Amino acid sequence: MANMWLRHKAAVVLAVWYLLLPPLRHDGTVNDFAPWSKWKKLGTYGTFDNCEAALSDLRRRWVGREPNYPSSANDAICISSDDVRLEER
Repeated sequence: MANMWLRHKAAVVLAVWYLLLPPLRHDGTVNDFAPWSKWKKLGTYGTFDNCEAALSDLRRRWVGREPNYPSSANDAICISSDDVRLEER
């Protein structure tokens, strides 16, 4: 029983958070319907709170930038590394 608890705890510790940005279509518009496995990984964070802080900073920095990027930054997300949707192709 102790071994099972340790394995579960190790799995929880190994999960990290990714800050993902959606890809752009050929016409330059944001493709926020693309599978998450196709999104650009902007960073890896140890906690959800750290990822969310980086996401807020990203959105603040993109204000007034190129037309597609504010939308792309607005669609950026934080997702756990163990989320099965990252495996979609």
